[in-house]
This record gives sequence, structure tokens and C-alpha cells, in this order.
Amino acid sequence: ALNYIQSKTRQCPLAFQPGDMGKCVITDISENNKWTNLGVNSLTLLAIAQYMEATHDTITYMDLALSLSIWIAGSQRDDGSFVHDQLVDTNQIDETSYVRNYPGEAAFALAKLYNVAHRLGFAQTSNPDVWQKVASSALDHVVQKEAGTEDKKFVNDHWMMYALAEMHEWHSSDEIIDFAVRTARIAAERQLHSSGTSDERASEQDRKGIYKNPTSYDLSSSTTATKSEGLCAIYPVLLKSRPEIAPSVLESVKLGIRYQLQTQMRSEQAMYVKNPRKASGAFAKSIADKQMRNDYTQ
Repeated sequence: ALNYIQSKTRQCPLAFQPGDMGKCVITDISENNKWTNLGVNSLTLLAIAQYMEATHDTITYMDLALSLSIWIAGSQRDDGSFVHDQLVDTNQIDETSYVRNYPGEAAFALAKLYNVAHRLGFAQTSNPDVWQKVASSALDHVVQKEAGTEDKKFVNDHWMMYALAEMHEWHSSDEIIDFAVRTARIAAERQLHSSGTSDERASEQDRKGIYKNPTSYDLSSSTTATKSEGLCAIYPVLLKSRPEIAPSVLESVKLGIRYQLQTQMRSEQAMYVKNPRKASGAFAKSIADKQMRNDYTQ
């Protein structure tokens, strides 16, 4: 998979320093115009950092990791926000494009690469101070932005929760911890614990653990899974910094996982599909929709 995506990369100008180059993944080609975006480059870098962490191979994809990190850092504005889409050949920036998960993905990827660099001993031959600064600025920007947002419009982003946890040992503050606490509180408030919903496709008991998204409860297993991911990421941070709320976070995680497990294709469900062996163990879209896709299981 990494070899394939590496074949889709090319030299790309930095958004605010067009004379300098990094590498980026080409995501869309229309009328010979090549586009790239912050999300695909960040997730590629994250995959490489996790590959390095798992295999201790710091050679095979090192050049690509460094080039991607240069492009990501070059896409950050002074206030910590990022350019999300860029037309590569002309360096045209789409200032209207915004995907709420991209900043968290970028911060997590750079924070992970920073930590892996120090653990595996290649920090002195790379640019860890830049990765640390960009990741920290991205988190600070989101914390400040969301501080002025009312709860009903608050973005519960599991990628930024991963980033917050990854950089907790070297970048934390009362404001950041308050942000994590607020994320957990709002998640719990949006989660179905015992009250009924208007959705008649599943019993009240079966629906426990799902989340309101944004105004009605969502049976999607992926929606519940991403909330569980974010809460799992910040649980150790809160257990250490705000232990009084850790039990409620753990309860939300358990309720979410309880719902997710109901969507898994076990043998008694898989026997009805065309290829039971391949379907067994996968996760369906919801308890009311047995459609299966790789990202549901992921």
C-alpha cells in the first residue's frame, strides 16, 4: 500500500513558499489539473510513521516522510490553520475548502513522526523541531477556535484527540486539558444512554451507545466508532490529569463498543451472504443496514 501511494507522489511547491518544494500525493486529475490536499498527505505521513514504529525500518520511506512533512509544514498559516486544497502546477490555493478532520490528521501525523524520531534515534538527521512546532500550533488553533463555539456546534474530532494524546508529554496546558474534558462531556451528552429515539428500525436496547449527529441519533457504526476512538485516545490523558471524570469517559467508550459489536458479521449473520467466509468478522454499516465496506471494519 505504501509503495502504491508513493507512486502517486510528485514534487509540489509549498503553499506560502512557492520557490521551495516538498512532496505531495496527487488526489485528483481533471483537465490535466493536478490537485492535492492536506488530508491525504497527512494520512500518508501517519501511515509511514506507524510503519516505522512497528518495523523499526527508518530507511525505506524516510525520504518520502521528510518530503511530505515539508509540504505539510509549508501549508500552515501563521495562526496555526492550514491550506486544505492546492492546485499543484500553478500553486493555486482553494481558500474556500475546509474539511474539519484535516487539521487533526496533520497534527497527529507530525506529532507521531516527532515521537518516533526520538524513540528510534533519527531525530538528529531530520527536522523534529519543525514537526513539533507545526503540530502544537495546529492544536492550539483548534482549541482557541472551539473555545468560542457553543456546545451544539462543537466539532468532536477524533483525529485531534489522537494528536492531543500523542503530544501530551511535550505540549499541554490547562486550556488543552479543558478542551479534552469538554470533548468527553459533549460526547456523553450526545450519546444515547437509555432514552428512546424516533428511529423504529431497531429496539431501544439495541440502540444504546449511538450518538446524535448533529440533531438526530445516527445508527452508523462508523459514527459511533470514531467517537469511541477519540475517547480512547484521551482517556489516559484524563485519567492522569482529571481522574474525577475518567469513569464517565470509560462508560461512554463501553457503551459505544457495545453498539459496534452488534454490527459485526458473525457466523450466524454471514451465512446469508454470498461469501460467508469473507464476510465473517467484518462490520456492517449499522444494526439496520448490513452493507459492508472496508472503512466500516477499519
